[in-house]
Amino acid sequence: HLRFGILTWDNELTYQTSSNEQVLPLPKFAVYSNLFIKFTVAKVLKVQLGADGNYYTSYYAPAYNPALMNFHNQSEVKCGNFAFVNVYANFRMKQARFYVSYTHANKGLFGGDNYFSTPHYPLNPARFQFGVSVNFVN
Repeated sequence: HLRFGILTWDNELTYQTSSNEQVLPLPKFAVYSNLFIKFTVAKVLKVQLGADGNYYTSYYAPAYNPALMNFHNQSEVKCGNFAFVNVYANFRMKQARFYVSYTHANKGLFGGDNYFSTPHYPLNPARFQFGVSVNFVN
């Protein structure tokens, strides 16, 4: 990861290939990136604000058969070739942690809603989430 003061940028790039795409189809590239700032407010509240995203190149993802509860290879529908972006804020004060996030923040921004993880199964829609975690210490 790269750090520039309060700014941090974590990245992962994966290249993968298959000697037989009909047996084991794989996206050529998969990318994960997380860009955030981290700082402290009034010496007690730790704050992390950022965005993370995933992207993989298009490929013939295995299809799911719910009756058999398994995946099978297919060569009709390609999946991938889009970014899945989340924005978030994390807060920590003593033993308590809070977070708010908006997942799939870019849904529909770049034309269409063709976001599928596997053929005929769309990814989760954009949604707002929040949570609290408290560690009780004796």
